[in-house]
Amino acid sequence: MIEVLTAGHLTAATFVHPALGEFGAARYVNGFSDDELKAWLVSCCRQPKWYQVVVLAASIDSHDRVINLLLQLSSDKDPKSIEAKIAAACVAESLSLSSETQERVAFALLQRLKSEIPIVCIESALSLLPVARIASTLIAKVANELLESDQEWTRLAARCLRLASRPNNSDINWFKDWFVNYDPGTSPVMGRLSQVSSSDMPEESTELQHLMLEFGLAAMIEQRESTEVRALFSTDAWRDHASHAIVSRVSDVLESSGFNDIVKGFYDKYEDLLDVKAQQQGWKNEYITMLDAMIAATGIQDQSPVADQRDTFILPGKVVSAICLGQSMASDAQYFRRRVGFEAIVEVFRGVIHACGIDATELATEARSARSILLEDRLVSVTSIIPWIPCNPDWELALKCKLDPILLEQGLRHPHWSIAVTATKLLADGAAGESLKDIADRILDDGVGFTLRLAAYLSQNVYGKNVGTVLWAKLRERIVFGSENLVEVLLTSMTDDQRPQVLADAVAWLTQPKSRFAAGVAKALGKVNPSLDRAFESQLRSALDYWTEQVTWCDEHAQRSDSESCPTCNLVQSCAKVEIVKVLDSMGAIDLQEMLNLLSDRQKPVVREAKKRLIELASEDATIVELLLEKIVDRTLSHESLDDLSQLSESALRPCHEQFSSLLAHDVEVGLRVRAVANLRRGWVSSEIASSLLETLTSDPNAEVRTQATRSLRQP
Repeated sequence: MIEVLTAGHLTAATFVHPALGEFGAARYVNGFSDDELKAWLVSCCRQPKWYQVVVLAASIDSHDRVINLLLQLSSDKDPKSIEAKIAAACVAESLSLSSETQERVAFALLQRLKSEIPIVCIESALSLLPVARIASTLIAKVANELLESDQEWTRLAARCLRLASRPNNSDINWFKDWFVNYDPGTSPVMGRLSQVSSSDMPEESTELQHLMLEFGLAAMIEQRESTEVRALFSTDAWRDHASHAIVSRVSDVLESSGFNDIVKGFYDKYEDLLDVKAQQQGWKNEYITMLDAMIAATGIQDQSPVADQRDTFILPGKVVSAICLGQSMASDAQYFRRRVGFEAIVEVFRGVIHACGIDATELATEARSARSILLEDRLVSVTSIIPWIPCNPDWELALKCKLDPILLEQGLRHPHWSIAVTATKLLADGAAGESLKDIADRILDDGVGFTLRLAAYLSQNVYGKNVGTVLWAKLRERIVFGSENLVEVLLTSMTDDQRPQVLADAVAWLTQPKSRFAAGVAKALGKVNPSLDRAFESQLRSALDYWTEQVTWCDEHAQRSDSESCPTCNLVQSCAKVEIVKVLDSMGAIDLQEMLNLLSDRQKPVVREAKKRLIELASEDATIVELLLEKIVDRTLSHESLDDLSQLSESALRPCHEQFSSLLAHDVEVGLRVRAVANLRRGWVSSEIASSLLETLTSDPNAEVRTQATRSLRQP
């Protein structure tokens, strides 16, 4: 929003925050007459972009006109109606409302709890929670009548509202029984209110069940049933299987009520896996190590008490930004926490400090102060006191501090991504002097994994135009974990004379029993310019057959696996077969039928690539859309594939409208029907037909279909 401001002869256009624009719109709306306000609400209140304006208009409306009109427009029979839900948000926003108005809003929402459409019921219950205590008598009375409802979602909503308002002993006793059967290791947990599991519940019910946990525990604690609270959390399910989402919800309630021992038990058991606070502590330990390295790199060892009272430190933030910490893997943090290769980290930081032109004394002072805060305040956020400040280092400036080449080589081999990359930049810009070639040779001879990727980059600075020849010779001597990085540079730097033999070697390497290596080679072959010709098709087909049989092979642990991940490290391995398929496809060697056959491949990456390629082809050929719909119906492709197919243009989808509409029939599998309903307005049929079908489907016998039809109708 842009506002033009004028003062005397001066005029300026200024940006206004959207929230101010919404407030201005609400003030304007508040000036409407009753008829104008009603007409505006009819046309706008169901559109998401006007939601906040309506709520703000109600908050500055001294006569409750907005809320009263919303209640008039609300319809229990219309699944698209959200006026009562908005009215509840208005109640929560308004500072002073009559109890009569609040109860009218609550009553309107309570009527919607009886809806046959689960999402309508669940949304109404969630909207009622902010006024549950205010209208507790009314809510308790109506909710009580719904406890024996035939609809599971209605019973869930009624129970949650009872616990949120003013629960009695009966409600608390019910909660204890429910809690015993609750599975804290699963989210969401459906069907726990009855003994029969149900798939009709929408995902919004997860939030309602989590809230029910909080309200029930709070009610028990209010009744001073501390012994029973401890007994509930002593079960094996809570000790051993509680999920992170559930622990996060109940820990605040327990901790605020003095049950610190229970909360500590969760954190001690699961450490970084479940405990957010332990994870924060892990980040702090990582930053404390970095701050220690920064202090050591400055060479200033001041032991005097810290007197700096600031709560944000810029210079350490510049150093953190310069080493590109945000691009490293989360698992890399362990190497800082364990202080692996600390001397090398210090040497790298010495180079960074000079490259950024940072004053060593000021950095040491700020780093000591930030370290002190991290050690003393267990709740402080590390990124709030050490924000990442954009910094563009001039790596040539680092040459002035005469860095140790041996320590920089150790830095390049460091397991932490940020340290290794930063050390490589320092070396590439001349920090090692005449030692650079020896360092590059040593790493090419004995390096593995990511280190070889850095070596490939460094070797281009060392060997120049001869880099292809050097790397070719190294690859003929040994192929190890990470050698694919050398192949990529080789194929972009080979000479015209070398090209025929290099390409022959590269294609032969595709049958090396190393998934990542073979995938990397195939990917590099796909980028060769000019591209491969059909003369290599026979060899590529042989490699394709080889990887069809082998599936995956972990380069690091030399283990074959029929799944996508290594059984030792559990890391997902690169799929060599899919990269070979891409090369063959780019050569025009894979026809439509073969691509369709790949949809049944046992390797998921191959299926994903085949589906992606077929959808691309389908944009220009409606018969392929029909074929893909058949594959979805017979479960060759997952139901989720319908979402991808529906991204095509209307001109590609419309010719298949009859085949798509057949997916809405009652004899079609429920999951597929729901997907079809979700994509009905994507272009398969006209908007008028789509709206008509959705209106009809809101009365479908299946609750999941009714819920999705309601969601789709509400979409703009």
